[in-house]
Amino acid sequence: MLKIKAAAANMKFLLIAAALTLCCCVGSLQAHSVRRNCYCIQTSWDPVPARAIQKLEVFLPSGQCRRSQIVITKRSGSKVCINPEAKWIQELLNTLQKRRCARGGGASCVHQHVL
Repeated sequence: MLKIKAAAANMKFLLIAAALTLCCCVGSLQAHSVRRNCYCIQTSWDPVPARAIQKLEVFLPSGQCRRSQIVITKRSGSKVCINPEAKWIQELLNTLQKRRCARGGGASCVHQHVL
């Protein structure tokens, strides 16, 4: 009789431990499966005046988003997603890159030569 009670107590402990382990694993999997999307849903081709730009961020394609994104934060605090193919933003990025390289920008200043 004592062995049956001990076995039942042991079984309850194992069931509780298994249930807790399962809950932890499910919670962990859900935390890792959160779907992350691109920040920019729509993009603009319209130029933003340089004096209105507070911050310019370029996000390269990654596991979170498969496309390049350019986000401009204006001095007013609003954010605008710019189409990376817009000619004016490409020119602005080239100008900023040249300035950075002229100041000794380091590894980000790789010059390409056409052979």
